[in-house]
Formats: sequence, structure tokens, C-alpha cells
Amino acid sequence: MTTSELAHTATTEQPTEAKEEKTGITEKIAFGKEFASTLDTMINVWIAEFHATAHMTKRFQYSTIKTYMWVASVVFAAQISLYIDLATSKNLIHALSITVDVQNCLYRFLSCGSLMFSLAVFLLGVDTMRGRHKTAKPIESDVDRVMDLAYDDCSKPYYEYARITMLKEIDTALLHHRVMASERGIKMRIMSWGILVSVVMSLLTLLC
Repeated sequence: MTTSELAHTATTEQPTEAKEEKTGITEKIAFGKEFASTLDTMINVWIAEFHATAHMTKRFQYSTIKTYMWVASVVFAAQISLYIDLATSKNLIHALSITVDVQNCLYRFLSCGSLMFSLAVFLLGVDTMRGRHKTAKPIESDVDRVMDLAYDDCSKPYYEYARITMLKEIDTALLHHRVMASERGIKMRIMSWGILVSVVMSLLTLLC
């Protein structure tokens, strides 16, 4: 191969290598933008889920717990009023031609059971609303750390450390609030059964 042919070959290969390198950089930039866009979408979805779990679900559960506590209070007060009414000579039960023997062991058992269950429901509701766990924030990292990660991402646009860190922290906080909501849900089911038992026992006292 002559010197002119070698020069022509070298001249041909150099643009090809430069073009391939430029294509690789372009693909990395395109991949980085698509990756960042996907992470932004995931962050928005996770934030919406966090808001629903940490705020909306909690608000609904607390509202239901308050209703349970109110019902338990009414049952407790009604049972006390019934006993006072039966212990007096003028009472509503006798006016309705209903005879109840307050000295009956079954009446005492049902009456005390109704009071205990309604009181237990009320106390469990207070304990549930009091809470024992910390309130996890969606982003636990401070602003400076996130800004540092974002600054580093400028030199490596396809790494996206800042977005990945935020997404992981949001997911951790979401899991924390899901566990708390699940714990409240278990206590709410116990409260609902307690109210049912209390009401049934209270009604059965009228048959004694």
C-alpha cells in the first residue's frame, strides 16, 4: 500500500470514529433525559400515594374511630341510665310493661359486660388516636444534601442520584404510613366487634 493510500485510509477512519463517539454521547444524553422523565413520573405517583395514605386514609380512620367512641359512650350512658331507671319506683321500663330483675345474676353479668366492652372500646379509641410512632416525612434528607446530589448529577446526567434518593425516601415513608394505617385498621376492627358485643349484651338485659 502506497503512502497516499495509507493517508486516505486514515482520513476515512478518523471521521468514522468521531461520528461513532458523537452518536454514543447523543444516545447517553437521550437515555439520561428519558430516565429522568421516568423518575419524575414515579416521584409524582409516589407523592400522590403518600398523600392518600398519610393524610386521607388517616383522616378517614380517625373519623371512624371518633364515631365508634361516640357509639360506645352512648351505650355506656344508656346502660347506666337503664340501671338507675330500674332501681327507682317510677321507671320507663315498667311503663312499657317490661319486667327486669336487677338482682338476677344474668342481668348483672350482661350489664357489667356491656359496660366493660363499651368502656374498653372508648379507651382503645383514645389510645389509637394518641399514636406512638413518629410522622415520617416524604423526604428525610435536608435540602443541602439534595442540592449537592443534584449538582453532582449535572456532570453525570444519566445517574440521577438526587431523584433516586428522593424516590427511595418517599417509598420508605410511604411504607411507614402503610404499616401505621394497618395497625389502626386492626384496632378499628376490634373496636367494631366490641361495640356489637356491648350493644347485644345491653339489649339482652331487657329479657332478664
